[in-house]
Amino acid sequence: MKLQKTLHAISHFKWFFLAWMIVLIAYVFVYLPENKISIVGSAIFLSGIFMGLESLSDIEKMSVKEKKQFLKPGYVKRASFLILSCVAFLILVSILFLTVSLIITSNNASMAKDFANLGYDCLAMILGFLCLLKQIHEKAKFVKE
Repeated sequence: MKLQKTLHAISHFKWFFLAWMIVLIAYVFVYLPENKISIVGSAIFLSGIFMGLESLSDIEKMSVKEKKQFLKPGYVKRASFLILSCVAFLILVSILFLTVSLIITSNNASMAKDFANLGYDCLAMILGFLCLLKQIHEKAKFVKE
């Protein structure tokens, strides 16, 4: 029980990562820095951490509205389908970014490296989506019991 409370307390750090992600995105749009790709990659990585920390929250502390949603089997199926679709899309994008060095000539080696790093950041986001998928199914199971 103490571990569950500790993990729930750790899950509140998600707001720090969300704020950091929003600041990075705003920085890219306002100041237009030279290294946009790496900053966007950092924001994607932070969103993966945000989703992973979200999945650490206590599933027993759900609102009544949220419990009603999870009682509907269609809601869980739609949410699962949406998350799995995002995962499949991110896998394809990640593969594209990781293989972009084969497409870009040696003149833009730094850009190819930035895209490869963006592919790795997409893998962190995939992990975050999978953590959310696990949490959705745990919540649905908890509500049914």
